[in-house]
Amino acid sequence: MKVYVIYHRTDFDGRGSAAVINDFYRNKEGFEIVNIPLNNEEVPHDYKEWDKDAMVYMSDISFPKREQMEYLLETYGDNFIWNDHHASSMKNCEGLNIRGIQRADYAAIQLTWFWFNQDKFSSIETAKFPEAINYVGHVDIKKPLKDSEEFLTALILHTELYDPTNPDWEKLINNDEGMLSTLLTEGRVAQRYRESIEQEAAQEIIHFVEFEGYKVPAANIYFFKYEVFFHAKEGNLYEEYPFVITYYRNNEGQWKLSLRGTGNEKYKDIDVSLLAKKHGGGGHKKAAGIRSKELPFKYL
Repeated sequence: MKVYVIYHRTDFDGRGSAAVINDFYRNKEGFEIVNIPLNNEEVPHDYKEWDKDAMVYMSDISFPKREQMEYLLETYGDNFIWNDHHASSMKNCEGLNIRGIQRADYAAIQLTWFWFNQDKFSSIETAKFPEAINYVGHVDIKKPLKDSEEFLTALILHTELYDPTNPDWEKLINNDEGMLSTLLTEGRVAQRYRESIEQEAAQEIIHFVEFEGYKVPAANIYFFKYEVFFHAKEGNLYEEYPFVITYYRNNEGQWKLSLRGTGNEKYKDIDVSLLAKKHGGGGHKKAAGIRSKELPFKYL
């Protein structure tokens, strides 16, 4: 039986979700795993040609059009499992009775792990997640734990872990203390270097723009993104404004923007996914993205 694993390929919430699914089927006979890494808005051109008796898992992503999600539901029924936490995707699929867990307060990697382990706990709130799952998840939902940023930095260094079939994922999912300790040690060193680069970059690239009626800090940067605002000359701009914007132009001529809402209680009701949606983007309440041929803001 084929098992299609569709996942968001550009971050460890998606990659880790796929790793959890691969780990579940790792030693089970009779299953052929087909991993399908996608970015937002991407859809496999042959998805209507897939085996109709397969299992289909989708984590940390959705197909952009409601009718595409309806097709998967109608074709695979209970064999279609969707674990996701993106507000815009859930809104798009509102009313569809798709199996899986869709909720915004947990990362996709946590939702996916819990899907396979829910019989062990009374609720997701009581679940005892593996440390690696928690580290990745809490960074992704903007509620980092002690050492979670360092752990994620180490994962970025280990490009072999971009592959969800890598056997080291099995160690992480099973709380291998030696591997966790090694990654945390590496991550702490790398994080210190990263912060030194952010401090230097912040002095040169931060500026202000007007976007959807808001004056906010922005930076034309690919690496590090919102963390650069921690080190501005004026102080931690990330906490002083309703959201921040990072952007860059990719090799296809598109501008890619990331909107990151702050933790300032004053701006708790601002939903950047709704702002992004006005420009064809989407995401979470406090983290969203846009792709555009033109920059959708005005320089100040």
